[in-house]
Amino acid sequence: MESINNKKVIEVPTGFSPRPHQQEFLKKAETEGAKRIILLWHRRAGKDLVSWVYLIRQAFRKTGVYYYLFPTTELAKKVFWNGMVDGGRRVLDLLPTESIKKINKVEHTIELVNGSIIYVIGGYDPDKLRGVVAHGLILSEYAWHEPVIWSTVFSPVLTASGGWVVFNSTPDGPNHYYDLYKNVRNNPNWYISEVRNSVTGIVPQEDIKALIESGETSEEKAAQEYECQFLVRATGSFFGDLIQKARDEGRVGKYDYNPNKPVDTYWDLGGRDDTSVWFVQKDGARYNLIDYFEDSGKSLRNYYDVLLDKGYTYRYHFLPHDGTRRNIGIDSLLTTQQMFEELIAEDPTKRLGKTLICAKPHRKIHAINGTRGMFHSFYFNEATVAKGLKRLSLYRRKYLPQQKSFAAEPSHDENSHAADAFMNLFLGRDEIDLEWSNMEYYKPKKVPDVNLWD
Repeated sequence: MESINNKKVIEVPTGFSPRPHQQEFLKKAETEGAKRIILLWHRRAGKDLVSWVYLIRQAFRKTGVYYYLFPTTELAKKVFWNGMVDGGRRVLDLLPTESIKKINKVEHTIELVNGSIIYVIGGYDPDKLRGVVAHGLILSEYAWHEPVIWSTVFSPVLTASGGWVVFNSTPDGPNHYYDLYKNVRNNPNWYISEVRNSVTGIVPQEDIKALIESGETSEEKAAQEYECQFLVRATGSFFGDLIQKARDEGRVGKYDYNPNKPVDTYWDLGGRDDTSVWFVQKDGARYNLIDYFEDSGKSLRNYYDVLLDKGYTYRYHFLPHDGTRRNIGIDSLLTTQQMFEELIAEDPTKRLGKTLICAKPHRKIHAINGTRGMFHSFYFNEATVAKGLKRLSLYRRKYLPQQKSFAAEPSHDENSHAADAFMNLFLGRDEIDLEWSNMEYYKPKKVPDVNLWD
């Protein structure tokens, strides 16, 4: 601390010595004025530390409102409010005492002496943050945030205020973080810093090898955490390992529509939620998934038109168990199945087939396990089912932040509809493939609930 023109000068932060990659980020952000920043850094590279340093510097340079968002409140408490940096200092100690006007541990805010306010909170409920004012934002571990936290909540706010954002995270499969990275990596208005452990050497390779050999982590998890590889399965994914195996075995590629064979469709029906449809051709013991479609908020007639426009010849349309009672898009006394059959009767080409209702699983996990048991017979036409494949890879177990672990049951999110439609290949198998009727996966008492895919 020193005095200039009789005014007290406060050094912020205190005791911070940046590594070369941290220094490069600060140069781009502070000197060159980058406002849209991605820090794709490996675990223990110091991305949260330098992000906090950058935020508090900016908060002193310009009085405003700043947000440091973690995926959950629990993580905000653990990493920030109760967190420590190397040497045993608290994260808060990077701010000199004389720079802080007030700390509110109930609201999780820090008010600085220049009037800036910093929120350090969890972003798990984006709706509660709609309409906020912000001049700067750190999205810590963005791969685990809800995507709308940026696209819907903060992007318009920071555009209006001329503010900046830093996304810092390791990957978690080809999810929204990957989409963002892929979409902006050639955009000159974005700065992307990629830091891998094989370059920095911060974590010794023998330590990573020991973690893998002891079973504390897997090779794919290590590739994700320390080498920042996106294209490994998402943590807790039900089908990610099997999709990768299908790729390795050449079962994801060019498997086009065969006009000499009929097409079966497998549905998950939604009103306000997505309706998802897989288009499948049976070829002996093989299932060729030739197409995928999803939309939301449309009437059943709209989906009927989609079927016609595809130009396929259909055999069966497998509707979920609630197709006998639910109708989508309009008020009607008819069930979805009855409405569907009426539309089929209108078709002058007589190539729309008929509807069938899939069985209801005893528990969702049984449908998941049964579908996993069939996966070796699935072949994917990548050009037309890429979106559906991505949905399947991101369909995962529900994360329990209190226990810091995953539940056996799935999370219900935007990927669930594609997965539910996909699992109807198992639930509807008896109608077209009787040899599957006695699969042990479908017998509830014999199906383990967890760890079939770990």
